[in-house]
Amino acid sequence: MSDSEIEVSDEFIGIVKACSNLDKVIEERKTELKKLVIERKDFDEYILDYLEEIGETQVGITGGFLVVSKTKTKKSVKNNKMIEILIKDGGKNEEEANELVNKFNDEREVVERRTLKRKKTKITKSINI
Repeated sequence: MSDSEIEVSDEFIGIVKACSNLDKVIEERKTELKKLVIERKDFDEYILDYLEEIGETQVGITGGFLVVSKTKTKKSVKNNKMIEILIKDGGKNEEEANELVNKFNDEREVVERRTLKRKKTKITKSINI
């Protein structure tokens, strides 16, 4: 037997082939899932816009409800923004440096994300579909 060939049992070969086949199926389904998620985003956006327009934050569906969830985060500070602030207000000591850090945080743009989440409990007020 050479260094590049290792003798393995037929059972091992069968398990490796089965594992490989399952891996292919998983990859195919991941691709399908990605397409469905992209397609659903359009529906989610329509529902979010409509609920905002009528002033509601949840809608009853069979088996539960969809609820609007909003989160706010600040965008990361870009290097050119840091340079701009440092050039404009360059600090010379720790206190000034802390002030600059606070300015960086204040300058960060706030981003709001809206998502629809499926809940399985009943609600008191809803639009039933």
